[in-house]
Amino acid sequence: FDAQGDIFLAGYSVPGTLSFGGPTFVAGALPGGWSQGFVVHLDPNGEWVDGDVSCDQCVPWKIAIGPAGEIIISGEVNFYQLGNIPTPVGGGVGVWRLDSTTFQPVWAKFMSEIPDIDIDANGEIGFCFGDNDIELDGVTLPNIGARDLLIGKITTSGTIPWYRTFG
Repeated sequence: FDAQGDIFLAGYSVPGTLSFGGPTFVAGALPGGWSQGFVVHLDPNGEWVDGDVSCDQCVPWKIAIGPAGEIIISGEVNFYQLGNIPTPVGGGVGVWRLDSTTFQPVWAKFMSEIPDIDIDANGEIGFCFGDNDIELDGVTLPNIGARDLLIGKITTSGTIPWYRTFG
């Protein structure tokens, strides 16, 4: 939900059609059985406002909406690009921000696991995940324990001002 009570959904469509009362999303069969990720914006009564396919070969897992309407997704990408943003070789998982008008990626931060996300009152994104070998934005972090926990923050412009690992 956003501050006005509007509903935002993120998901992926299997080959076929899907409609939420607006344009029908048509997903073709993509390589490896992957799907097209979508974002849908509904009003407080569940009526269509807007939305679109946000990426091919991706699976959005979580969505969070910021105070200024920022759309933040965490999920998985099985492709060499997320919109015009290069991904790690063969794809990756992480957090990305979508343009609230075009629903296309603005920036992405890749990680070794799909993080849980939330947004604070300033629109900054908190993230958290655990892994044996933590990777954050292309850098492998030193292990503290057998399995570590990473928490951090991403600004609205996509920079990571801080993170902490625990193990």
